[in-house]
Amino acid sequence: MKLVFAVFATAVLGGVSAAVAQDDILFDYRDPDFRMGQAFYAASERQTIAAGMDGEIASELGPEFVVVGDAEGSFTDGATGQKIYLLQSQPAVALEPFPDEPAPVLAVFSDDAVSATYRLPKEVQYQRLIGATDVNGDGIAEVLLEASFMNMGQIVSSVDVFDLSGAEPKLLQTLPEVYADACENPAGEQSLTASTISLGPDGLLVAESQTLDCPS
Repeated sequence: MKLVFAVFATAVLGGVSAAVAQDDILFDYRDPDFRMGQAFYAASERQTIAAGMDGEIASELGPEFVVVGDAEGSFTDGATGQKIYLLQSQPAVALEPFPDEPAPVLAVFSDDAVSATYRLPKEVQYQRLIGATDVNGDGIAEVLLEASFMNMGQIVSSVDVFDLSGAEPKLLQTLPEVYADACENPAGEQSLTASTISLGPDGLLVAESQTLDCPS
């Protein structure tokens, strides 16, 4: 098992491109089913995950740790058919902008055995792992994690894209405000925007924001 620590060393980017073809869309925040989707895990799968954690991580996350998403792909050199999980001590709370919780953990499994474990910066607790895709064409999938913040009836979600190809995971880019719901704004303009996420031409993802109607 490999244990490495994340670094925030790369630029934070919010790509906006010209409209992309529907077939090129990887993730679509206009779709309520995608936006509200939550994964559920059987007790046997949780037991496999718990058995793969080393003692230090298990102690930090605690016995009631939560699994907040997974994806399949290639996450370590030369490997295929792997599965990656996002683990936290508890679900993220959108109303808490400065969480005081253990660092989230990405755990990569191959055939029910841990291949790699990555601690992420503890400053952010994520709502979920929304998926993985090979953004830069190096054969190793990048992982997309969603973080949300709520204030005064408004909720804003962003997506962090982590590159796992090096000795340490690093933040490749951030797509800010992929979903911004101000329909319940008590004092200002009421609005709703949602983005599609697609591969760009420069080895990064791009987010195309669209304005939607607030529910009546």
